[in-house]
Amino acid sequence: MRNPLITLCCCLLLTFALSAQNSGVQGVVMDPSKAIVPGATVTITNLETSVTRRLLSNERCLYLFPSLSAGRHKVECSAQGFATRQVNELRLEVGQTARIDFELKTGTVVEAIEVSASGILINSETSEVGQ
Repeated sequence: MRNPLITLCCCLLLTFALSAQNSGVQGVVMDPSKAIVPGATVTITNLETSVTRRLLSNERCLYLFPSLSAGRHKVECSAQGFATRQVNELRLEVGQTARIDFELKTGTVVEAIEVSASGILINSETSEVGQ
């Protein structure tokens, strides 16, 4: 190598140029009273490639998707006890970091009750009752 300083500068410039081509999405997840909702699932899908990434919001309810490709994306947020919210089409430009804050509304509780019973077996040929 003739000059290690020139080589190092070229590597740093190349790294910076490549990282500037990435986009990102970040935000906060809250409930209607502006209280934080930790552990919410945030999913982003590239609508052009169908690549999906998923993560949980941290203890401060922040989420960050770095290093996304530019283009059209769908972002969805859900948490237990809350209705799912989504942004159907977010267009990311090269080098852009979009901020999407989600305010989750309280969802309806869905219960599934399974009832099973067996009737008493009656032998119709005799007067015996059995099970």
